[in-house]
Amino acid sequence: MLFADLLTLTTNGGKNDASVRNHNEFYEQQKENNRRRIEEEDILFYTVQNEANANRLRTTGYPFPSEPNKSDIGEGVYSWETYEEALSHKSHLENNRGVAGLEIMVLGIKKGVFANLLQKDLTLLSDNNREIWHRRYAKTWGGVPNHGLQYIRRANRFGFEHYFHHSIFHLLKFY
Repeated sequence: MLFADLLTLTTNGGKNDASVRNHNEFYEQQKENNRRRIEEEDILFYTVQNEANANRLRTTGYPFPSEPNKSDIGEGVYSWETYEEALSHKSHLENNRGVAGLEIMVLGIKKGVFANLLQKDLTLLSDNNREIWHRRYAKTWGGVPNHGLQYIRRANRFGFEHYFHHSIFHLLKFY
């Protein structure tokens, strides 16, 4: 055995370069397969959370924040349609509000389950009807979030915000 071969065996934990490459390729393929499976079965969203809230969401979810600025249209999970929107929101919180220690979590819900939620897309309403809806149901507009919906989509300056009512938390998966 040549010294170079011995060095390769000892620096790779006794594995040759080919087996290390094969293991890495296998691992990457498994990750890609899992990503594809998740995307085929789930609709994915992105939520910006501090460490305490991220830990809360990885367990029972309770207690959900109830302050108006954190539960405007109800207690639950607020998320973004794209990673880029979540990143913009995170950057805004860090740079303009001085919030530190934030992370972007991926959450998913099965497509079939999502289709059966009691839901409303506020982006489909006229400006006048959207304002009426917010005055009735949004805390920051003086309303009470007793709308009875499980999912709401609305637009704001960062993109499209997606709200999931706390009663369906058990249907959400956090990755």
